[in-house]
Amino acid sequence: MNKKHMAIFYTIKALFISVVITVAVCVIGLYLYNFTSIKLLTAPPTVFATVSANIFSIIAGFSILIAFNRFQDLKNTINQELACMGDILDLTVYILDQDKIKEEIVENVKKYGISVANDEWLHMADKHSHENTSLCLGNIMNSINNLQDLDDKDLIIFRLLIERTTDLTTLRANRLKKVKEPFPQLLTMTLYAASINFLIAIFLLLIPNLFFQAVFLGNIAFITSLVIQLVKDIGNPYRPGVWSVSKDDYMNIKTSILTQRA
Repeated sequence: MNKKHMAIFYTIKALFISVVITVAVCVIGLYLYNFTSIKLLTAPPTVFATVSANIFSIIAGFSILIAFNRFQDLKNTINQELACMGDILDLTVYILDQDKIKEEIVENVKKYGISVANDEWLHMADKHSHENTSLCLGNIMNSINNLQDLDDKDLIIFRLLIERTTDLTTLRANRLKKVKEPFPQLLTMTLYAASINFLIAIFLLLIPNLFFQAVFLGNIAFITSLVIQLVKDIGNPYRPGVWSVSKDDYMNIKTSILTQRA
């Protein structure tokens, strides 16, 4: 499934879940309206609904901001890691008369990118690194250390390769560290509490026409459900969803190498 199809799939899924929740809330609401003796009140429920709406909007906005910052932070780290891999490939062009070792470096960078996409990405959701990816990273270091008979120009390239490989190790560690940091549970619980409080406030804010009351209640249920799903989606960007960082660029390192050789 490509990125466009994945985005469409998870968008439809989010809308479907929201519709199901909306229908459930409306059915429960209509049942309570019909089989309870709730009276039409005015001022107290109106004030309660206004305050609840303000609280919900503040908490929802703050939650989306925190989730987006996590998304952007991880995306920036991944872009920097990919840039390091590209720099290592570019630097191999300047190594002279050691084609076999250059081939090893290029091949090991390719294997590292493929391993991140195929092996480590699956384990990132479980907060774990992958042994094969670590081995591929070690192979990059070993192949760089195999460079021999370095003149002054080659020494400069060698130092730059060591520097970029060190950066690659650091950025990989940062990527794994970021995905191990769970989305703040207290913030999630607060968002759920504010959503429920908001729905209760709308439920108590009775409208004389029961149909319009159900439409109003359902609309609020639909919006709150979408907000919660949006926060969960953005807050865990390494998992499949509409807001997710792509692993495709790690695979595209292979394409870059083939283009570079052509």
